[in-house]
Amino acid sequence: ENASTLRSNPQSATCIQSLTSRGWVEADLIRTNWSDEEIDEYNSSISQSLQPVLDFTTNVRRLTLEHVSIDVGLVKTILAMPNLSHLALLWCTSKFRASQLTELHCPPSQLQHFTIKPYMRSPEDMEEVVEEEDYRAPWEIIPFLRNIRWLDVKHSNGTWGTLPPDALTSLFNPFETLERVYIRYLHIDYFGRLLWMLPVAAASTGGLRLTHFKLSLNHKTSMSREQVFDLINALESAPLQSFVLECISCADVAVFDRIAEMFPDLRALTLSYIDLPSRHRSQELPWPCPTW
Repeated sequence: ENASTLRSNPQSATCIQSLTSRGWVEADLIRTNWSDEEIDEYNSSISQSLQPVLDFTTNVRRLTLEHVSIDVGLVKTILAMPNLSHLALLWCTSKFRASQLTELHCPPSQLQHFTIKPYMRSPEDMEEVVEEEDYRAPWEIIPFLRNIRWLDVKHSNGTWGTLPPDALTSLFNPFETLERVYIRYLHIDYFGRLLWMLPVAAASTGGLRLTHFKLSLNHKTSMSREQVFDLINALESAPLQSFVLECISCADVAVFDRIAEMFPDLRALTLSYIDLPSRHRSQELPWPCPTW
């Protein structure tokens, strides 16, 4: 109904600068007792009805989609929005592949701020994890966000927090252009991929552009001292001003010395310790004492 109103009043549509569209939560769709075909039909109707709306709302700068199944037609329309600067995809599922967009000769978007909260199941509910879940999260848009400066990845605590798969980062590594990054509740299995993406991006651009970096891990894990050092080394070329690590297991004086050495422009530092129930410490926690 709202989509029809906008399509019938194009003059008002061009005044809109912020637009949000919410679909049904998947759990609610399942409770309808619809068949898989009926659910797919519903999802397709939402995606198709949004496309003409976005065509009319040419001055939209902020677009938020929640619980929307994004097909190739919709993502192509999003990428073509001329004034879009902020895009948020929250609990959306992906029904397209980057290769489809390449075949359609989609140009990169000019948007600079991207927020993604992937729709993920908890690891306890999954036996086949990685590739299927990468497909369900709309990471496939990443190769077409070549002007991205801010990235906010909002995983839910307790889910299998991912990063873009290698097949996509080989087309475009977002750390080549990113200046501010916040990754929430990354699963430890993807920590190694993060350590790989950072220096690869630095090598291809002559150094990272990151000034703000914040990372937290899945609630059942924490970063060891060695992993903290590995991350600091991976960020070596970044002109960091703000550095936040949550869910670390220790931070001795050597960690602070290394951070001070690597990031001389740093203005804000936060290191948060997490005490895991499964960890039985036999010695005192390594943590600096106050200097006063």
